[in-house]
Amino acid sequence: MSSVAIVSWALLGLLVWFVPPKIEGKLIISNFSYVLFLGTIALGLTLSLFLYFVESLFTPTMRGNTTYFPKKLLIRAFRRGFLLSFTVAIVVVLKVLQLLNLLNFTLVVGIAILIEIYFSSR
Repeated sequence: MSSVAIVSWALLGLLVWFVPPKIEGKLIISNFSYVLFLGTIALGLTLSLFLYFVESLFTPTMRGNTTYFPKKLLIRAFRRGFLLSFTVAIVVVLKVLQLLNLLNFTLVVGIAILIEIYFSSR
């Protein structure tokens, strides 16, 4: 998993370094979508790893059946990491399309919080 994160960060760096987002003053949607997709994958995997280690440090150990506990913790970290990275990607898209304002930002963050509350309560 960490190797996929490293590869996606490397591909994102190469893409940002060598591929121009604008050609003749116009934004190329395919180049922007490649960067956005790779950025979402890289940020999601990195945040998932970070959240997994932070949650494993601060979560008390369970007695009894502990075989499925790390798996649940990893799934929860994946969900939160990718939800946060999708939220950042949506905010970036709104910023590029010049649609980002306080109301849209609040709505996007509110929807992400509601999704996390819904899946955490299950």
